[in-house]
Amino acid sequence: MLYYPLLRTKKGELNALSTLKHSSIPHVRPILQIPPPELDMAGIPTAPSGEFVTKIANTVQPILAYNSPFTCFLDISPAGLNHDLITDLLFSIAKVGGTPHPVFKLTGSESYAQLYKKLIGNPKEAIIRITLNEMSSSLMKAVRTALEAYQLEASKTLILLDMGDISDQNLPITLYEGATVGAINQLLRLQVAGVILASGALPMDIQSLPKWKLVPSVRREIDVFRNVRAGAEYNVQFSDYATGNIIKEPTPSRQGSPKIRYTFPNEYGIVKGEKTGRTPNTMAEQFHRLSQFIVKRPDYSGPAFSWGDEFIYQASKEGSHPRGNATTWVAVNTSHHIELVVSMLPAMSDDF
Repeated sequence: MLYYPLLRTKKGELNALSTLKHSSIPHVRPILQIPPPELDMAGIPTAPSGEFVTKIANTVQPILAYNSPFTCFLDISPAGLNHDLITDLLFSIAKVGGTPHPVFKLTGSESYAQLYKKLIGNPKEAIIRITLNEMSSSLMKAVRTALEAYQLEASKTLILLDMGDISDQNLPITLYEGATVGAINQLLRLQVAGVILASGALPMDIQSLPKWKLVPSVRREIDVFRNVRAGAEYNVQFSDYATGNIIKEPTPSRQGSPKIRYTFPNEYGIVKGEKTGRTPNTMAEQFHRLSQFIVKRPDYSGPAFSWGDEFIYQASKEGSHPRGNATTWVAVNTSHHIELVVSMLPAMSDDF
């Protein structure tokens, strides 16, 4: 079984990929999503620009370079890029030898498909991403139309079924699972390259959580995946949003109160501090205290488990140790999460 994490094209997530063990890399096929520009200082959305695209191209260049060990997929749809900006982005990527596989929406990705073929070439593999609302009785017809519109071969196309945010305990999750099983069994007839199931179970509203308390949140995406896989007549691959949230709209800058999102086998542990300031509330001092919440848990994976776990362990110790910033801790959280999911893949695969 393979793992297709949905990651933002931000330094924290991409830096985490560079920390993975060599034995884990073959099992991880990142789906890189370009988010829209962050809100400005007044909290107003800003339109994507040439400067924004250049920044994204520079950020993703190391992970998409021709000598990168990763097979990556690039989803540009959340950013809302127009034809010219897609051109600039793909040209910048192609210039350094990058050949990410494209991720297309079920409808509306014609421009991306045409420009990808022109600037990079015929995709060796592609993903069509389908949301829960698109999993209808006419799905097979819609996928056929998409394959034709994007000039894709079914045998070289993966279908990503994205259930979206499933963190709300009041969701009719069994209905979601049933719709997804039905969609997967429809897709059997198209002889596509495979099916990937994605969902995200981290709470969307982190800001309302209490300070200085580790708050557990059930990893519902694991149970949902197992239930769907049990009912599907198809070999389904696993995907999630790692320790990030689903991209729904532009967001403020990540600067805020320090926080750790740590993934345990059955739940997420979220612990946050407060607004940074002078001693004893500097960012470094807060991450020191926050790390101690994690290492004291009996199900902490231990410093040898991943680069992220080693960083948490060192940050929890007294004395002068590197404790990073907000971007560092996105990498820390993501590094541990990906290594944990990879370690769980054999059991998830053997369940059925």
